[in-house]
Amino acid sequence: MRALTITEIEQVSGAGEFSYAELAGAVAGGAVGGAMMGSLAAGVGAAPGALAGGLVGGATYTAASLTSSFFSSSSGATGSSSSSG
Repeated sequence: MRALTITEIEQVSGAGEFSYAELAGAVAGGAVGGAMMGSLAAGVGAAPGALAGGLVGGATYTAASLTSSFFSSSSGATGSSSSSG
């Protein structure tokens, strides 16, 4: 048995896939879009629209990050490894 490399540990833990800055950007973008749509919809208002849009934006980013890390790690797990000796 051999020790894991830092790259292998990062692939398993998902390090590098999730970014709080990108999450904040997705939440802010969703809030702006939700506020615009909420102000246009009758009886909804900009504030509830911004809240809903921010939640949807954050959830979308989190789901996309999880699925991309899942598929990138699962495709690497099926590859063959070469051993010397």
